[in-house]
Amino acid sequence: VFGAIDALEFPELHDDSIGTLAFGRALCRLMEAAGVADFSLHDISKPDPQRLRRHLSALINFAKFREEKLSMYQELQENADVANEKRSELDQQNAKLKAELRRLEEAQQKEAAEVASVEAQCGTLTQQISDLNGEQNTIQEDVRQMKAKTTELSDTLANTKFALVNAHQEAERLQTQIVQSPDKLAALV
Repeated sequence: VFGAIDALEFPELHDDSIGTLAFGRALCRLMEAAGVADFSLHDISKPDPQRLRRHLSALINFAKFREEKLSMYQELQENADVANEKRSELDQQNAKLKAELRRLEEAQQKEAAEVASVEAQCGTLTQQISDLNGEQNTIQEDVRQMKAKTTELSDTLANTKFALVNAHQEAERLQTQIVQSPDKLAALV
């Protein structure tokens, strides 16, 4: 408002009137809040006793109403302040938790690549173990067959040795019965 005074042709003539107009506007707003809708600057310059009584009564009632509601308003304002502080704390906590969540998600993504690599290695090792188990089974079957063959050959060898020992004994027994000299053979015949 005071910046607009410079736009006037003779601003010095309006120095007093601008303050009066501002006071009048503020008073009109106050009277409207007090429930008087028809208040004007005429009520200030030439007050009528009945209207003045009605206006003062409205202002007194407004002041009493304000006093009654002020304690409730202050209590509500304190509750609102506490709620705003709590909300601010919760917002800060929420921001911290979101940051922690982002950090954990990033760590999980980094670990996901490692997990995939380890799982691939596990799959490869599982396949190798399966292949080696197959080879082990084959080798165990070969060993079993070789042991059976060894047992069979051992039995054959033992039988052969036994037969050889028997043959040697038989040969020795028969050797004693063989006549070594031809003269003795002729005498026996």
